[in-house]
Amino acid sequence: MDEQTDEQAAQVEFKLEEYLEAIELTKIVRERIRSIIEFYTGLFTEPIELVFVNDIVNDEGQYIHDSLWVFTERWTFEAKNFLSEDNFDGAFIKDSISHWVVKKQDYEPDRAVTKSRMTLTFGTVHGINGQMKASSRNCDFLFSVLENIIIPNMVSSPIPAVTHDTLTESPPDRRERRALRRPRTAAEGGRPQAGS
Repeated sequence: MDEQTDEQAAQVEFKLEEYLEAIELTKIVRERIRSIIEFYTGLFTEPIELVFVNDIVNDEGQYIHDSLWVFTERWTFEAKNFLSEDNFDGAFIKDSISHWVVKKQDYEPDRAVTKSRMTLTFGTVHGINGQMKASSRNCDFLFSVLENIIIPNMVSSPIPAVTHDTLTESPPDRRERRALRRPRTAAEGGRPQAGS
């Protein structure tokens, strides 16, 4: 079992390095990310499945990395302003995602270009919300978060499915609605019934 755990950890470390290289982070930023991941893995024994670094492009064309997201099978963690402060939180997301919204510009999945931009906003049934942003090549990695973390953890809806029949039925008219109502008693302000 330990061999498998070590192998999984090595695989995650490789994917992490591959990702950090792909989005061209400096050595200092990579070291900071590794230290934050160590903080989270010290608290939770679940293996890390995915890591995502928020990025936006400012008016001068510089990439700003404002938060780090870490995902396990059941949890998501965010380190806000991770380059300048220790501001960590976590939320349970296993089968708890209630909704998500994607806004994108100049982006198609697996075909990111320099001008590509994408924002993924999600919410859970527990009232927790999150927002991730990506620019350029990082859009492909954010789309991977949507595909591999957010969508698989959507909660089953308690609302019954809408069928063709329910869409084509006309609502009851006024006479039918009146006939469906229980007659009010005299005590409730209704008319006295015959024979009472």
